[in-house]
Amino acid sequence: MFGGAPIMMNGGFDSPFAMPGIPAAPPPMQYAAPANRGVPARAPGTPSLLAQQQQQPQQIVPPRPIIRAQRGEDPPPAPRQTAARPTPLSIPSPEELGVARSTDNVAVDWTTVHNQLNRMGASCFHLEKLANGGCRITCLLPGGQQGRSRHIEAEAASEAEAIRATLAKADEWASRR
Repeated sequence: MFGGAPIMMNGGFDSPFAMPGIPAAPPPMQYAAPANRGVPARAPGTPSLLAQQQQQPQQIVPPRPIIRAQRGEDPPPAPRQTAARPTPLSIPSPEELGVARSTDNVAVDWTTVHNQLNRMGASCFHLEKLANGGCRITCLLPGGQQGRSRHIEAEAASEAEAIRATLAKADEWASRR
C-alpha cells in the first residue's frame, strides 16, 4: 500500500511492489481451438480415423521374454555310447629287438670259472672294478715257450660279462695253439 489506494492484481491480491501509475499485469489470455487448417472435411457416412483403425485386424505382438537373474535348467545329458575296448599293446622283449639283456644281476659261479682257468693252465687271474661301474678281468695263460705267458684281458659293463668275454678269448687262444 503506497500513497493511499491499494492496487489490485489478478486474483484479488495486493502487490507490495506496486507503484502508482503503473498498470498491473495484463489479464491472462484465453486460447481458442485452432481452426481446421488443411484437413479435408470428412464426407458424411465415412467412418472416422479411429473407427477405421479399430476395424483393421490387430497384429499379434509376441509377449516379451521373461528374464530372471537365475540359471536355467540344464539340458538332459546326452546318451553315452559304449566305446569298444582298445586293443592291448604289446612291447617286444629285448631279445626280439636284438638287444642283449643286462647280466648285472646274474650271479657268477666262481667254481666253474676257476675250473675252466685251471684246465687251460692259467697262472694268474685278476679282477678289477672300474670307476665307471664296469669290470676288467686279466689272466695269464702259459705261452708256447718256456717262461713266457699269454696276457688275456677283457673289459665289460658287468662282472659276469667281463668273465664271459675273458673265457671266450682264452678258449680261442687255446684252440689255436
